[in-house]
Amino acid sequence: MHTNTVSNLCHGLKTCTKNNCTTLKFTVSKKTISILQVLLNEGFIRGYFIETENNKKFIIALLKLLPDQNFFARLRVIKLSKKTSFTNFKKLKNNSNGFNLSILSTKKGVMSNVEALKSKIGGVKLVDIT
Repeated sequence: MHTNTVSNLCHGLKTCTKNNCTTLKFTVSKKTISILQVLLNEGFIRGYFIETENNKKFIIALLKLLPDQNFFARLRVIKLSKKTSFTNFKKLKNNSNGFNLSILSTKKGVMSNVEALKSKIGGVKLVDIT
């Protein structure tokens, strides 16, 4: 399920950065890879790779350890419900001043609010880092 995948990833990122871990390992999913790619594109992680262990695929995220920049502590999963609404790109524009990153699911795939603004498309928010 989407919410569990995103929640598990976010919880792992928060815990690892709090404990000064440099890598995070979890089960592969398309949603996880998409979110990690956005985090890589925006400079929040150093990279990621997929490895196979006992015929099971895992993804290893390479985290950045920057003093006084625990941005994953401010990471918030957007709870999806039946009332989850589409966010127009114009509303994203109003929220994108300063340090704020949203990860959205759009008709063109998972992307950051910065990419969505450039493409002039909205989507459903999955994660916020404020």
